[in-house]
Amino acid sequence: WSEHDVGAAAVAWKQRPIDAEPQPTPMQLAPQPSLRLRVAPPLPFHPSTSLGVTRHDVTTHGPHGRPLHTKDDEVTVGFHDLGTADLTPGAVLPGGDAADVGADPIAPAFGVGNQGGIRPKAPTTSTGTGHIVLFSRGDHPDWPDHIDPESKLVRYYGDNRSPDRTPHEAKGNARLRDVWAIGFDSRSARLRTPPIFVVSSDDLPGRSVCFRGLAVPGHHTVEAWQSLSSGWRGEPSSRFENYVVHLALLDTGTVPRSWIDALATKGPASPDCPPAYRAWLAEGLLEVTAPGSPGC
Repeated sequence: WSEHDVGAAAVAWKQRPIDAEPQPTPMQLAPQPSLRLRVAPPLPFHPSTSLGVTRHDVTTHGPHGRPLHTKDDEVTVGFHDLGTADLTPGAVLPGGDAADVGADPIAPAFGVGNQGGIRPKAPTTSTGTGHIVLFSRGDHPDWPDHIDPESKLVRYYGDNRSPDRTPHEAKGNARLRDVWAIGFDSRSARLRTPPIFVVSSDDLPGRSVCFRGLAVPGHHTVEAWQSLSSGWRGEPSSRFENYVVHLALLDTGTVPRSWIDALATKGPASPDCPPAYRAWLAEGLLEVTAPGSPGC
């Protein structure tokens, strides 16, 4: 085409009748959580953040212009974008193409190791807290983890399975014990607590996992002293003692990547801290009444 033809086509496009364009179906916002503490509500959806909104397929932009895809309430990010994308509860974190642990999506998404159920990231400065990822398969008889989408209660079993050692001798359990030893009865203690991210396999294909959300120690239905306890499991001939912890999933909405990246150096009180987590830092854990957390 000549420059004249291109210019004429552009003018014609801008002057097309608006009624001729298919109108996007409005995005239905999930019911907002009702918290007995001061929490800023999530930002409302705005059409300018949407690309091609339809009834069953929504595309929105994550950080750096990378897309986050929602299809029938299932949010997916690309494997190679896991280290830069914001994370929304219910997001599917897809496994890679490698035939080994290199396909694990948890490692690039959270900057942790690629094996194990309890995966900590250590702080790198005196002001950082790092964070912990708890990975649940949910169907293991020795680790019958449970995530209740209504009450937001997470029951998670530690990583000991040996009759020849005590619970705290397992590496992941030792990290959990260190976290619970901080205590959560003061703001200064909560500021030293590493945020905890929960992911689960949810019968997804390959190594893909579901991001269930951001959790804090304890739950309003569990006595504080019971939020970390130990018990015996296994067959009579090979019984072992293990930890079990109880946590509460917060209604954070999307967790900013900038906040996750800052945990190792600045701790949780950085400017991009999710409002619900900021409220927990200030007030501690109060009863949460909210709609169920999304699964995958």
